[in-house]
Amino acid sequence: MRLNLLCLLLTLPFYASASNIDDLKSTLATTTSDTAKIGLIVSYKTEIGGNDSILKLLGKAKALTKDNNNYRLYDVWRKRAIILWDNKTDSAEMLLKAAIKEADIQNKPLKVGELYYLMCRLKSRGFEFKKARKYGLEAANYFKKRSAKMLLKTCNIVSRAFYYDGNIDSAKIYFQKALVLAYKLNDSMYLSQQLMNMGVIHDVNGASDSALFYYEKAVAVADRIEDKYISAQTHLNLGTFYQERNSLTNAIEEFQVATALFESTNDYENLANNYENIAATYLSMHNLPSSWEYLKKAQKLIKTHHLAFIEPTHYKSLCSYYSQDDNTDSVIKYSLLAAEEFMTVNRICDASTYYYNYIENLELQHKQQLPTDILAKLDTLDQNCDELTKN
Repeated sequence: MRLNLLCLLLTLPFYASASNIDDLKSTLATTTSDTAKIGLIVSYKTEIGGNDSILKLLGKAKALTKDNNNYRLYDVWRKRAIILWDNKTDSAEMLLKAAIKEADIQNKPLKVGELYYLMCRLKSRGFEFKKARKYGLEAANYFKKRSAKMLLKTCNIVSRAFYYDGNIDSAKIYFQKALVLAYKLNDSMYLSQQLMNMGVIHDVNGASDSALFYYEKAVAVADRIEDKYISAQTHLNLGTFYQERNSLTNAIEEFQVATALFESTNDYENLANNYENIAATYLSMHNLPSSWEYLKKAQKLIKTHHLAFIEPTHYKSLCSYYSQDDNTDSVIKYSLLAAEEFMTVNRICDASTYYYNYIENLELQHKQQLPTDILAKLDTLDQNCDELTKN
């Protein structure tokens, strides 16, 4: 089970650009700067997905440099990119790259660093962790001797990219850097965050005593500053810590503390994940009714709050539940769903595992003909998974 790392949500001001053609015309009529007009049109075009038009407009904007010092075009594109990056990542990336060029032309090194940091965030959200590391390290170079706080935030996100890409040793190095910076800046919020993340790293490396030490320190700092979010995350990881060591009663207790905190902050994503953890723990205790109760709670949250990215984990949990319940038909159904959902988020090795689970359970049902398309897909997945493991 992958332990949760903590990453603070990014909030940036909204740029009031046009949401439809009439609003766009009205806004342009009251805008005197040529560069501002180009920026507004680019923002609108990205909103409707007109990438070809964007490229032409970016070229025009580059030529209109006479008033760039009076109108920060890179800020327009930066803010619009943030708004778009959940559902139009290509447009967001295009805008951020244009913003980096503009900020570089205007000799704004700190702004260039901030934009590289956002590129790192964008790639992390898209599970492109190698690219995320690349942009994060670029950002760190700009923040050295310019902004210790931004360097702290960048070390945090770079270490996350290393962690989720399976490079635990490099992740540890950057979490340690972030921890030192948090101490130097006397930043209690980031301090509790990095203490928790160091607990995760030691936990993954099997250093139980050190993991427990950092988790407990993280909870102490989070409780002192009354940060329910960090406290909840740490209790969730403590639950996982006890769960993996078969201390299941302690695990349930920690998960329940996390549940209360997530509920109090309306953190539905982590609450759903926590329900999945409680369900898995009850399943390990062979308590199927309680396990099913929390699986249903998780499913309700996923549907109500459109948490589609949690569905692969939920289908995985259902496979485990129905396997213990000896319901092979349901195992077949949810193995296939889990595999397909893992494919959508580029988790190749997990997808391969559940395609195999699907095939094996079909064989248990004595199906005469196995699906040839999935058998062929598995050959490719195995090769890709082997390459990812080597890297």
